[in-house]
Amino acid sequence: MQKNGKFMGKQPKKDNAIAYCHSKQHQGFMSENIIKAHGCLRKNCPYLEKYENMQYWKDRAKKKADKKARKNSDSPKMTTSVA
Repeated sequence: MQKNGKFMGKQPKKDNAIAYCHSKQHQGFMSENIIKAHGCLRKNCPYLEKYENMQYWKDRAKKKADKKARKNSDSPKMTTSVA
């Protein structure tokens, strides 16, 4: 079987990679598109090594924080009425 066969075609160069997969089946550098296609984050893959210094992860963390803040500010506030 060819290394990385159908699983990891068109791998990015090390400088452009945002993560690395340590799975023996298809190890190699990973781009954002490959991670999305494989569902690595959704599956919480134990073989995924994130390169935290890459801008992708910083942007993703900011989006998650913004979404959480928006959700907290949009939630209906309970009011007490005096009868």
